[in-house]
Amino acid sequence: MSWRARLSTNLRELRFLFSESAKHSEGTRRFVENNYSELKALNPKLPFLIRTGTETRPIVVARYDYGAEKLFNLDDLSEQEVTEKVRELAFIGTQTLKATAFPWQESVPQDVDVVDYKDVSQRGW
Repeated sequence: MSWRARLSTNLRELRFLFSESAKHSEGTRRFVENNYSELKALNPKLPFLIRTGTETRPIVVARYDYGAEKLFNLDDLSEQEVTEKVRELAFIGTQTLKATAFPWQESVPQDVDVVDYKDVSQRGW
C-alpha cells in the first residue's frame, strides 16, 4: 500500500500554508493542485487544510496523536521536493506514539459498556 493511502493512519491533520502568487510558493501550489484530489480520495477523514495569503511563506504542518506537530519550511522547493517532505511527515507518523497504543485500551472490548450503572445510581449521578 502506498504511503499516500496510509496518511490518515499516521497523521491527524495535514496543513499547508503558502502564497497564492509568490514565486517561493510555486512548488507547494503545484503539489496541492496536482495531489489534493488523490490524497482526499485515499484519506477521506483526514483534515487536509489549505491556508493561503499574500506573501505567506510556504510551510507544511503535520499534527499527530496527542497534539504533537512537525513543521517543514517549503520555501523555493519544487513539487517533487514537497512530495518528499510530505512523505517524510508520513514516515515520522509511523514512529510516533498512537492513541491506541496503551494496553488497557486494547483489552476493553468495544461493544461492552464500561460504566457500572448500579454504582452510578447509588452515588446519585
